[in-house]
Amino acid sequence: MTTINTKLHGTLDYTLGALLMLSPWIFNYSRETSVEVWIPVISGAIAIFYTLFTDAEFGVVRKIKLSNHFLLDLILGSFLVASPKLFHYAGYVYLLPYLWIGLFKIFISLAAGNILHSSHIEQPSKALNLNHPFKNFIHHIQHINLSFQKSMNRE
Repeated sequence: MTTINTKLHGTLDYTLGALLMLSPWIFNYSRETSVEVWIPVISGAIAIFYTLFTDAEFGVVRKIKLSNHFLLDLILGSFLVASPKLFHYAGYVYLLPYLWIGLFKIFISLAAGNILHSSHIEQPSKALNLNHPFKNFIHHIQHINLSFQKSMNRE
């Protein structure tokens, strides 16, 4: 699988976060319903927030492990792709920030490295301490991702 280096990944995260936050005005759908406007604004802010806290060269506070950052990108991208159906709106708004940026977030999270066994240098002493049930959930999602990557490599 192709990998994206962490500097490029960080640049893309900040750029996509800003694009998401500005998309209602860039793509001229700010006059639509409030859900269509606020989902990308809040999603972009969340993406920038957890990117700032990631333990990598593009992070500022460095509290979130890079492998968890990749998982958060995957979850956020999936949410963006599903949000038009979840919140019952459609039209060209669906294609611009939601579908394409969501799919791109999913792609860069998977292309940046294996979520379960990240080859990137992480500093566990600075990593965010998560409670036990959440660790089990993340481990389960990472196991599913590893199985999926193995099946894709066989093809």
